Amino acid sequence: MCVIQGPPGRRGPAGPAGSAGPAGPAGATGATGATGVGLTGIVPFDPAASPGYPVGQVVTSNGSTYLVNRASPTGTPGTSPDYTLIAGAGATGATGVGLTGIVPFDPAASPGYPVGQVVTSNGSTYLVNRASPTGTPGTSPDYTLIAGAGATGATGATGVTGGTGATGATGVTGGTGATGATGVTGGTGATGATGVTGGTGVTGATGVTGATGATGGTGGTGATGGTGVTGATGVTGATGATGATGATGGTGGTGATGGTGVTGATGVTGATGPNLSSGIETLVTTTEVIPNNGLVTFTTSPDLAGTAFSFNAPGDTITINEPGLYLVNWQVNLEAGSPASGFGLVQNGVNFSGAGNDATGGGNLASSALIQVTTTPYTVSISNRSGGSRTITPTNGSTAGSISIIKFADGPSV
Repeated sequence: MCVIQGPPGRRGPAGPAGSAGPAGPAGATGATGATGVGLTGIVPFDPAASPGYPVGQVVTSNGSTYLVNRASPTGTPGTSPDYTLIAGAGATGATGVGLTGIVPFDPAASPGYPVGQVVTSNGSTYLVNRASPTGTPGTSPDYTLIAGAGATGATGATGVTGGTGATGATGVTGGTGATGATGVTGGTGATGATGVTGGTGVTGATGVTGATGATGGTGGTGATGGTGVTGATGVTGATGATGATGATGGTGGTGATGGTGVTGATGVTGATGPNLSSGIETLVTTTEVIPNNGLVTFTTSPDLAGTAFSFNAPGDTITINEPGLYLVNWQVNLEAGSPASGFGLVQNGVNFSGAGNDATGGGNLASSALIQVTTTPYTVSISNRSGGSRTITPTNGSTAGSISIIKFADGPSV
């Protein structure tokens, strides 16, 4: 029998998929990969260590950051193709006002004072809180007192009185005063008693009566009787008036100066003035888009003095570690064409003082504040409060943003 075979028919539809077979045994665990280089692996470039750098090592050099793209690289970052630039050095920020920026108040120069200028007046220290301030520190609201003058110390005790100086030379004797008037003559004393009468002399013999002889000579005078007892002395007459006082003698020479008295006790020491002991400044050197209520990220390693602060760049929060009085200055530079914006200080997570503008076209926002810290740690940040995201960017040589904090004094008050 002859069978004629026709052409092949169309392929039938595919049958249903068979059930999945059982899972094969698990494969052996692969070898652990090399540890990746993270931020903690960033090291300063060292020519001696560079032959040992692995691919992916991050190094810093002259303010810029580079990625090693070849094992055992040669040359130096910035000139060798073995290093890829991932972050260039930021422009140098404006010099902040520090200890060397404190000036005595000068009325002629005060219209040129910027916000943040520190001046001294009558022993106190003030902060300018408004550009081109008017008036004088202590009376004008354009100046904020940050450190008052110390009280005057108590007066020391009076020193012991010095010894008495030597007696000066005796002055010249004055001339003799005029003789006083003669006193009144005393009354005549009583007459003394009559003395005893002397005895009668012996009678001479009677002569012969002769012719009357010539008259005999006169007999000698009988002996004088004894002197009678002296009468009582009469009453003394009144003393005559005192003669006029003689002229005063010349002043004697000045006696030698007495020894110096013992020094009085030292007065109580006045209160200690403010101690500007710590400071920090960090910048934003790249363009950033900050969401509403987001924080500004500062990108440069901080200029740091003292022990009051801690901060790791890049980061958005500075931590204060010591109680005291602090001055915060901050600024952001908004992108051209930005709508009305507002940024402000955040303290321990709570919005504090802010600054804003209502103009379009971008520009700079800046503010400052005094913070009294009594409990640590204490955090400080800058947030966007514009109601929408905003872009900050470097413009005309200025940074996109910056913050600086100065510690003025220890303790809860000054």
